[in-house]
Amino acid sequence: MTNRKLYEEFLKEKTVCIVGPSPSIKDIANSSFKTKQEQLAKIESYDLIVRLNSIFPIQPSIKEYVGDRTNILYHCMSADPKKGHFDVNYIKDKITWLVSSMPYKPPFSGDIDYFIARSRGSINFTVPDINFFLNLEKTLGCRPNTGFFSIMDLLSCEIKELFIIGITFFQGGYVKEYRDMNEQQALKLMDEHKNHKQEPQIELMKKVLENDSRVKIDQHLYNRQYNE
Repeated sequence: MTNRKLYEEFLKEKTVCIVGPSPSIKDIANSSFKTKQEQLAKIESYDLIVRLNSIFPIQPSIKEYVGDRTNILYHCMSADPKKGHFDVNYIKDKITWLVSSMPYKPPFSGDIDYFIARSRGSINFTVPDINFFLNLEKTLGCRPNTGFFSIMDLLSCEIKELFIIGITFFQGGYVKEYRDMNEQQALKLMDEHKNHKQEPQIELMKKVLENDSRVKIDQHLYNRQYNE
């Protein structure tokens, strides 16, 4: 069911760009890019582009900043429309791989089974190695965000480079075309659910940046990590 080896082979020696849903993707003035066209060209220069959760359909007002090519979609697999439920028929021709950000174990296995029943093998799909996920969860003391998990999962594979843009650990909330929720609302939701603690993920991200030369980040994440 997992196709994990095929997925890892797909990633091998590829350059990868992960595009998150932070409003920073539209804040060119405070980025390292001169224009949105330059930012888009940087994203498009990577072999593979990764997006997250309920990004589809990609709105034109986002597309002009970050494009719409999507080779890999990391998704929490929730069937709840408020958490990113997707139309299988819509996305199957738009992505090469769908990757669950949750392992195949309760309570997530029900959502994964539901997807498998709906997709009938029409989408290449894999789930995390359960030991990798549980070790990450133990290290953090919480469940990783889909965006942070995707970073760690990609880096566990033999990729050549990873460029991260549009991930700020909810600083600024979400870009409105993705989800109409500001920073305070997003963090309040995380606190209510008690699933995702941002500080341990931010601290581990710093260690990743210091120790893995494959990782490149946009100016906004740099500022978020180093408070500049």
